[in-house]
Amino acid sequence: MTWNSPTQSNFGEIISSTLFNTPDSALHTEFTTTIEPSSLTFAKTLWNFSGNKIIKDSTGYYLQEAELTHADKSILYGGRISSSPKDSASLIINNLSVGNILNELNITNALEGEMNGIVTMHQLLGKPTFTTDIAIHDIYYKKQFIGNLHLLNQEDLLKKTLSTSIQLKRRDKTPIETKALYFIESDSILLHSQLDSFPLELLELILVKTFSDIRGTASGKLDVFGELSRPLLSGQLIAEKATFTLPQTGVRYSFSDTVTFKPEEINFDDIEAFDMKGNSATLFGNITHDNFKKMVYDLSVTTDKITALNSTSADNDIIFGDVIAGETLHIGGKGKDVILSGDVKALDGTLLHIGLYSESEEEENNFIQFVNTQK
Repeated sequence: MTWNSPTQSNFGEIISSTLFNTPDSALHTEFTTTIEPSSLTFAKTLWNFSGNKIIKDSTGYYLQEAELTHADKSILYGGRISSSPKDSASLIINNLSVGNILNELNITNALEGEMNGIVTMHQLLGKPTFTTDIAIHDIYYKKQFIGNLHLLNQEDLLKKTLSTSIQLKRRDKTPIETKALYFIESDSILLHSQLDSFPLELLELILVKTFSDIRGTASGKLDVFGELSRPLLSGQLIAEKATFTLPQTGVRYSFSDTVTFKPEEINFDDIEAFDMKGNSATLFGNITHDNFKKMVYDLSVTTDKITALNSTSADNDIIFGDVIAGETLHIGGKGKDVILSGDVKALDGTLLHIGLYSESEEEENNFIQFVNTQK
């Protein structure tokens, strides 16, 4: 078998042979596949494969131990795959680069770390279960040290539960420690997380389209409970020197305050946010949701003066410039249908460029009014 990826970063050749054996008394086809040693390229890196045998019999598959190696990095696998809880197969990881994996999957090229550990899989042809003991050392995000992560999960067949613990250590702190219990029969979860100066930079991995250049830390407690298909969240997080940029406007804000999570609601109780010039605005209200879907907004923003827009033609060649505004604004609506209402007044220092049909028009006004004529 020969393959070659479009990017030329993954390619190689695997030579194998299969011998079939079907005894007269057997109800299932039995075979032995022999895979020859070979050299393979993943993410533009040459790996050596030891070769192995895969044996299929009436009860399952036997995987002869095999190893994939590159320098001091290796992936070792082997074991038995069947419907019996007594059989297991293991995957042992040594010094694997997390950054290379995430980059190759086009997830991010900014996260780095080295993974070691073992994943043991039971009953893969029946009701699969997994036991995991994984450590990721020297985690960096955008060249900034995040810490060392340890992930451990174990199944209790008698209690029919799966327990998971996640711990991130960063020098003398534990930014996050999570313990979770999954109840197999009821398909429900009970999770508790304790955060202590958790680095908010990591939120960029899931909020990349909404916020950028996130900085600061968060501390507090979060609990997740209920059915796995509809988990509920409660707790409080205190943001400390949190800063972020809104890509849509180019404005950077900062705040240090508390956000409260209830099972179907996120509360903002007079949170004071600042722009980079020291001007402030107050946010009050809540967002209700159905398992973080069907969002309903009821938020109010009040300010005497704050930066609302800070962009250039490189960001948006239709509307760009600097807008300094005073406002009493209500944010309502559901889901993607966000409704903004209230009074917004452009203040001294506002310089807005508006380009219409390739013709630019520069105006300095004391107000800008948008009216919806479709009713």
